[in-house]
Amino acid sequence: MAARARVVRLPRLLLHRDLLARELVRGAADNSASALGGGRVAAAHSLGLAYAEVGLSSVAFRNRDSDRWEDAYGADGTLTVGGHDIMGEFAYSHLREVDASHEWGLYVQDVVPFYGSLYGVGRFEHFEPRHGRVVNGALVGLNWRPLAYLVVKADYQFTDQRHSDLDRGFLAAVVLFF
Repeated sequence: MAARARVVRLPRLLLHRDLLARELVRGAADNSASALGGGRVAAAHSLGLAYAEVGLSSVAFRNRDSDRWEDAYGADGTLTVGGHDIMGEFAYSHLREVDASHEWGLYVQDVVPFYGSLYGVGRFEHFEPRHGRVVNGALVGLNWRPLAYLVVKADYQFTDQRHSDLDRGFLAAVVLFF
């Protein structure tokens, strides 16, 4: 197993006023925003044969659809040990809408090598949306990484409720890293 270097990321600040305002189709983005600011801080460290990273993030933006400010907070982590790549994330959004005050979700995922460049994936997700019913999902799948910058994915996702962010059934993707 190759040793990983210690990584400490400094907070990033992103201020942008009009990129999200110029949607091709209004409302096509998850949230249309006229102003955005946020950042993330993370720390990582080798722990013997394991490697761990934890991060905290936040963002605030003006939602043009509701004409109100929203802010979101998150925590994420990754642990690489014994061939497993275990990761998870929690996100919470504070809303200032008349009929909704928050939404939140989380996921936990494990990626484990099967043979050569073939990996198995298992994931659990929980999401409490601003409107509608709570949804839980699970995913099982295979990832094939023939090149360092290319992943071919085939997954099956289960959900207990229909929701636009969690599709039931077979999913496939080709991912190109650059």
